[in-house]
Amino acid sequence: MDRAGWTPAELPESPVVWGYRIHDEPYARAFPDLRDVVAEIREVRPGRLSYINLFPSYASEQMLGTKTYDEHVRQFVDKVDINVLSMDHYPVITPNEDTRSSYCTNLVMITRAQRMNQRTPRPILRPCTGPYMYAVSKFSPNGFRGSTSGESCVKSVRFSNAI
Repeated sequence: MDRAGWTPAELPESPVVWGYRIHDEPYARAFPDLRDVVAEIREVRPGRLSYINLFPSYASEQMLGTKTYDEHVRQFVDKVDINVLSMDHYPVITPNEDTRSSYCTNLVMITRAQRMNQRTPRPILRPCTGPYMYAVSKFSPNGFRGSTSGESCVKSVRFSNAI
């Protein structure tokens, strides 16, 4: 569930809600604020996950806000006490290109950061997220906005680590 501008106390509460999507691919400067949001969600919605998706290892220094990807991931894990460590990495496999090795390198970087913080890596490979993804928004009719993910489903493999 996307936080969609709500404060943690305004987030919907239901037995079917496992957690809340807080941010997608944050710049390093946002980590302290994200830590505060995660802490507040833990306080007002105990037992619910906070989900923040990181950039992949091929993101630029300008996108990351750090000199290296390893530094970005380490800072995130050190500063944000998150339930799930996740990153998007879209390996390209065509007759002229195969980027699977960079995906594996990305996986190693994420796993290393988790182990440094005494967390057990639990890889979850998701070749696609299904035909539709819904995010709750208080700004759309009936509180829902839907987006098709069929195209990205074919192209993407998403990696999540529950920590």
